Amino acid sequence: MFTAPSSRKYLVTLTAMLNTLPSKNAYLCSALLRKNGKVTSLDDYLLVEHGKVADLRTEVQLYAGDTLSVYVGRQVDRKYQYGSSGTLDLYDGFFLEDIKFCIF
Repeated sequence: MFTAPSSRKYLVTLTAMLNTLPSKNAYLCSALLRKNGKVTSLDDYLLVEHGKVADLRTEVQLYAGDTLSVYVGRQVDRKYQYGSSGTLDLYDGFFLEDIKFCIF
Protein backbone atom coordinates (compact mmCIF):
# COMPACT_ATOMS: atom_id res chain seq x y z
CA MET A 1 0.00 0.00 0.00
CA PHE A 2 1.21 3.50 -0.84
CA THR A 3 0.07 6.65 0.96
CA ALA A 4 0.62 9.92 -0.91
CA PRO A 5 2.80 12.30 1.10
CA SER A 6 1.70 15.29 -1.01
CA SER A 7 -0.96 16.26 -3.54
CA ARG A 8 0.18 15.74 -7.13
CA LYS A 9 -0.06 13.47 -10.16
CA TYR A 10 1.87 10.18 -9.69
CA LEU A 11 3.19 7.79 -12.33
CA VAL A 12 2.27 4.21 -11.43
CA THR A 13 3.49 0.92 -12.92
CA LEU A 14 2.27 -2.58 -12.06
CA THR A 15 3.80 -5.71 -13.60
CA ALA A 16 3.29 -9.39 -12.82
CA MET A 17 3.84 -12.90 -14.15
CA LEU A 18 1.79 -16.06 -13.68
CA ASN A 19 3.64 -19.01 -12.15
CA THR A 20 2.68 -21.96 -14.33
CA LEU A 21 4.41 -24.76 -16.13
CA PRO A 22 3.91 -24.92 -19.89
CA SER A 23 0.82 -27.00 -20.53
CA LYS A 24 -2.09 -27.26 -22.89
CA ASN A 25 -4.24 -25.32 -20.42
CA ALA A 26 -4.01 -21.54 -20.64
CA TYR A 27 -4.87 -19.81 -17.38
CA LEU A 28 -5.57 -16.22 -16.44
CA CYS A 29 -5.36 -14.19 -13.27
CA SER A 30 -6.04 -10.54 -12.57
CA ALA A 31 -4.98 -7.66 -10.39
CA LEU A 32 -6.71 -4.35 -9.71
CA LEU A 33 -5.21 -1.03 -8.76
CA ARG A 34 -7.37 0.53 -6.03
CA LYS A 35 -7.46 4.15 -4.91
CA ASN A 36 -8.60 4.60 -1.31
CA GLY A 37 -9.89 1.00 -1.36
CA LYS A 38 -12.02 1.47 -4.50
CA VAL A 39 -11.57 0.70 -8.18
CA THR A 40 -11.87 4.07 -9.93
CA SER A 41 -11.38 3.00 -13.57
CA LEU A 42 -11.53 -0.16 -15.67
CA ASP A 43 -8.21 0.99 -17.13
CA ASP A 44 -6.66 0.02 -13.77
CA TYR A 45 -7.29 -3.69 -14.41
CA LEU A 46 -4.30 -5.93 -15.15
CA LEU A 47 -4.97 -9.25 -16.90
CA VAL A 48 -2.08 -11.71 -16.50
CA GLU A 49 -1.79 -14.51 -19.06
CA HIS A 50 0.33 -17.66 -19.05
CA GLY A 51 3.78 -17.14 -20.57
CA LYS A 52 3.57 -13.33 -20.70
CA VAL A 53 4.62 -10.42 -18.50
CA ALA A 54 1.59 -8.22 -17.82
CA ASP A 55 2.20 -4.49 -17.65
CA LEU A 56 0.03 -1.58 -16.48
CA ARG A 57 1.21 2.03 -16.70
CA THR A 58 -0.97 4.93 -15.63
CA GLU A 59 -1.03 8.40 -14.11
CA VAL A 60 -3.07 8.92 -10.95
CA GLN A 61 -3.97 12.19 -9.27
CA LEU A 62 -3.59 11.73 -5.52
CA TYR A 63 -4.09 14.13 -2.67
CA ALA A 64 -2.08 14.02 0.55
CA GLY A 65 -3.23 10.97 2.55
CA ASP A 66 -4.82 9.12 -0.42
CA THR A 67 -3.80 5.48 -0.74
CA LEU A 68 -3.06 3.15 -3.65
CA SER A 69 -3.11 -0.61 -3.24
CA VAL A 70 -3.14 -3.74 -5.39
CA TYR A 71 -5.82 -6.40 -5.11
CA VAL A 72 -5.11 -9.84 -6.61
CA GLY A 73 -8.14 -11.81 -7.74
CA ARG A 74 -8.60 -15.60 -7.72
CA GLN A 75 -5.28 -16.60 -6.20
CA VAL A 76 -4.81 -20.40 -6.32
CA ASP A 77 -1.80 -22.69 -5.71
CA ARG A 78 -2.82 -25.62 -7.91
CA LYS A 79 -5.34 -26.73 -10.47
CA TYR A 80 -7.08 -30.10 -10.75
CA GLN A 81 -8.24 -31.69 -13.97
CA TYR A 82 -9.83 -35.04 -14.73
CA GLY A 83 -7.87 -37.17 -17.18
CA SER A 84 -9.39 -39.25 -19.96
CA SER A 85 -9.38 -42.40 -17.80
CA GLY A 86 -11.10 -40.64 -14.88
CA THR A 87 -7.91 -39.99 -12.92
CA LEU A 88 -7.45 -36.66 -11.19
CA ASP A 89 -4.36 -34.79 -12.41
CA LEU A 90 -2.77 -32.10 -10.24
CA TYR A 91 -0.89 -29.07 -11.60
CA ASP A 92 1.01 -26.81 -9.17
CA GLY A 93 1.43 -23.08 -9.73
CA PHE A 94 -1.18 -20.67 -11.13
CA PHE A 95 -0.38 -17.81 -8.77
CA LEU A 96 1.04 -14.37 -9.46
CA GLU A 97 4.73 -13.88 -8.88
CA ASP A 98 7.29 -11.15 -9.48
CA ILE A 99 4.67 -8.47 -8.78
CA LYS A 100 6.22 -5.02 -9.07
CA PHE A 101 4.24 -2.01 -7.88
CA CYS A 102 6.23 1.20 -8.46
CA ILE A 103 5.20 4.80 -7.93
CA PHE A 104 7.14 7.86 -9.13
